[in-house]
Amino acid sequence: MHLGATLRLLRVGSGFGLRELAQRLGVSSAYLSRVENGIDPVPTEERLADIARELDVPVALLLDTAHRVSPFVLRYAEQRPQAASLFLELARRDLDEPQLAEVRQFIARRFPRRGRIARHELALAPLLGPRAVVLELECDDLEEAVEIGCARFDPGTLERRALPALFTSLDSAPVGAQVAVPFALAPAVEAQAVLVTLARPLRLPTMDELPVTTVVLLLAPSRSTAHLARIAHVARLAARGLAGELRGLHETEQARERLAALEADERA
Repeated sequence: MHLGATLRLLRVGSGFGLRELAQRLGVSSAYLSRVENGIDPVPTEERLADIARELDVPVALLLDTAHRVSPFVLRYAEQRPQAASLFLELARRDLDEPQLAEVRQFIARRFPRRGRIARHELALAPLLGPRAVVLELECDDLEEAVEIGCARFDPGTLERRALPALFTSLDSAPVGAQVAVPFALAPAVEAQAVLVTLARPLRLPTMDELPVTTVVLLLAPSRSTAHLARIAHVARLAARGLAGELRGLHETEQARERLAALEADERA
């Protein structure tokens, strides 16, 4: 998964044109285009924080997608020297992943965050309805995959046949790591998702030049921080091996379990 592809998808999902977002950030549209296309290096932490604020997504989530240390973490360590010494204690003890997970669980339980979107709120698995997993789909292009996937949504008061037309900007859907994330807004529906794996990979333009084997369709009632954060969450799952986890599965329940386990690892 490439940060540039995720940025482009989030920009499109936020309703910004390339030039408009560049102006709001105080950069050239040519520079922003180069970042989105993976030509220029990943922006600085401060610029990523500016981008996150303009796109109305959690700053930490975007920084995590870019595998950068948050400037807020550094600033907090400067303001609270005890926090820096606590990190040093963790390093001295060389805690492994299960031990770090135990520390995180204690912190989450004892000091719950307020006013932020928790990772469990972004989880994809709870959004999958009873028929919302399609495995080994035979199709010729992404448009066909979207059309077939839309038949698995609960359309609410909308006509089901109207849903595929809402999925625009499919060129931005591939985020790399063999995953595409088409999305649409439909005011008459609840947030939901459909998970599709493909029998034959689709050769789509991607920065990593890997074919798409997994399609995650996201449907939301409105453009919101939660909706955009969920797009970024799926891109992060892609980077953590979502396509590989689902490859070769033929049982929908097994696919649901793999997805839930991957998201549980994300929250740990």
